[in-house]
Amino acid sequence: ATGDIVVSGLVDGAVLRAGGDIRVAGGVIANAKLHATGSVSARFAQGALIEAGSLIALAEMAMECELESLNQIIIGSAAPKRGRLSGGVTIAMTLLSVPVLGLAKGAVTRVVLGANRELDASHEALQHRIMQEKAAEENLARLVKQLTANGDPKGMLERVNASRQHALEVWSKSLAEQAELEAEMALANTARLEVSVAVAGAVNLSFGKVHVPVRREFDAGAFWLNDEGKIMFTDKSGIAVAADSLQL
Repeated sequence: ATGDIVVSGLVDGAVLRAGGDIRVAGGVIANAKLHATGSVSARFAQGALIEAGSLIALAEMAMECELESLNQIIIGSAAPKRGRLSGGVTIAMTLLSVPVLGLAKGAVTRVVLGANRELDASHEALQHRIMQEKAAEENLARLVKQLTANGDPKGMLERVNASRQHALEVWSKSLAEQAELEAEMALANTARLEVSVAVAGAVNLSFGKVHVPVRREFDAGAFWLNDEGKIMFTDKSGIAVAADSLQL
């Protein structure tokens, strides 16, 4: 659908793709695949792949899923004491909020914050384009210098100068686009993992390229990345410590 998809019951092994939002009243199970340009909401998910442009909201829990949101993921809003994320891979740009993270004696839960593959791909393509534009301007600048030094019997200098000016304008616009894109990517540095009850199982936690294996229980609190590039944990009393310093 180019707009929204609304399911009044269960999504069982289906593939849904929406240009708007996907709203599921029941669960999403059995290797179902959901992709929405907007948000995806459901009661729970198990063994599913869910991708959203803005928000993934699961009212109760997610088990052994692949979840990716270009902004936020919120799990357990209808089950604030027992809502859980366990197993699988969960990727969010700015926020992951869940009551219980991980499952004791269960599979490792992988969580990645501050990641946005679309922004990364756009930035990489833009960098390549800027390099090409810079090279084109430099070639024209060299030609202008040669024509100025050696004479211009064919009257090319005016046209070459005009081409160089146009190349400079194109390059300048791309540099401005790069600055805007990098400002958007910088939001990744403010990403947070909020756990309202506990971390109760093995978790491999990443903030961008910074990784820490969490192999002990944590009470309620938040994980975040400080200015020095270290993953920190702030408990509910407001005390912040480096997460890796608390490992057993």
